[in-house]
Amino acid sequence: MKRYYNIYKCITCDDGKEYSQSEIQKHLKEVHRIDPAKVKGTKEMVMHMDSRDWYASEYKIKIRNVELKNETCDKRSKESRAYWGG
Repeated sequence: MKRYYNIYKCITCDDGKEYSQSEIQKHLKEVHRIDPAKVKGTKEMVMHMDSRDWYASEYKIKIRNVELKNETCDKRSKESRAYWGG
C-alpha cells in the first residue's frame, strides 16, 4: 500500500478491491444502481491516528443498503501546529 492514500472499499460486495473516489462513484452507479450525486448517506469516523509527519483516518459510509470503507493517510503540512508539537 502507498504511504499516502485515499482509497475506498465496498464492504457490501466484499471483493477486496480498492477504488479511487471516482471509481467508487462509478461502482455505486453500475453495481448498486445508486447515483451518489442524488442520494445522501451517513459517514462515521471509525479510527484516527496522528503523527508528527502524517495523519490517517478510516470512515464507514452507508448509502441506502450499501456500506463502504474509506481509508486515508496524508502528509502533515509543515505549517500545521501538530507538526511542531503545539
